[in-house]
Amino acid sequence: MLWKLFDIGVIDGFLHAVGDVVTETGGVLRRVQAGFVRGYAAIILVGALALIGFFAYSAVIGLGLFR
Repeated sequence: MLWKLFDIGVIDGFLHAVGDVVTETGGVLRRVQAGFVRGYAAIILVGALALIGFFAYSAVIGLGLFR
């Protein structure tokens, strides 16, 4: 039964891997979220600076993102 091997090995294996990634990501994010507004503000600041840096860099090297 080739379809059973494909179903169990490929499809179920892929879905279990996706579930494992989601579980691990949730565990990491649980440790990051401490509940302090100061920490959330710092994360927002880092993200905003990263976006500003990306757009400034792309304007300098001429990617043409604003055309």
